[in-house]
Amino acid sequence: MGATNQADSSRAIFAGYRFNSFLRVEGAYVDLGRNSVNTVFSEFDRRDQNNVNAWNVVGVGSWALTNRMSLFGKAGVARWKTKGNDTSKTSYLAFDEEGTKFTYGAGMTFDLNESAKIRAEWERYQIKPLETDLNVDYYTAGIVFSFK
Repeated sequence: MGATNQADSSRAIFAGYRFNSFLRVEGAYVDLGRNSVNTVFSEFDRRDQNNVNAWNVVGVGSWALTNRMSLFGKAGVARWKTKGNDTSKTSYLAFDEEGTKFTYGAGMTFDLNESAKIRAEWERYQIKPLETDLNVDYYTAGIVFSFK
């Protein structure tokens, strides 16, 4: 008996509007990559593969810890799409599904200068392929550029 889980790389691009130093709105496209799960039991051998991506819109609230470092939390909705297959010794099922669910996350920024920040965050995407509830946790780190 055993299981393995392999995930491909993922990527995202986002843009937003800052209302003030505490509140902003962001929209993003997130490619959560290809995910593969292999499960082997004595009488059951199963392989699941899927690709997941999402568009989201979130409200973001931030709290300054110092004059250069801030924490933030975000919540909104994501329109997700997943495509893949579920294969066992006796069956094959292909699926192509989409839906809209709640998304949320938290992170931290560090200001390098007036227009560039280092940003690290965690986001959770709730998707429902094949009538199952699945939470996809997404961790990112990158540089954010602000335009005035």
